Amino acid sequence: MTTHSVISSITWFSRPDLINAAMSAAKPIRDKPGSFFQWAEAPSAYLGNERPIDLLASDAGAARVMAYIERYIREHLQSRAAA
Repeated sequence: MTTHSVISSITWFSRPDLINAAMSAAKPIRDKPGSFFQWAEAPSAYLGNERPIDLLASDAGAARVMAYIERYIREHLQSRAAA
């Protein structure tokens, strides 16, 4: 899937800008759009059992998702690099 087709496919979301930002932030751990959406469409215990995709419909929800992605990357990728 090309970048253009990914952008086209997310335009039907209420906030494609937030989806795109989250996809970019998650690239180190979810490098393919399918992998990102598989994660985003499942309830997350770390987000109060809410689906990240639903939270990405608002600025406040997106802030929660972005904070979780950043924390996950910091904790998991840095610990792997140190090992």
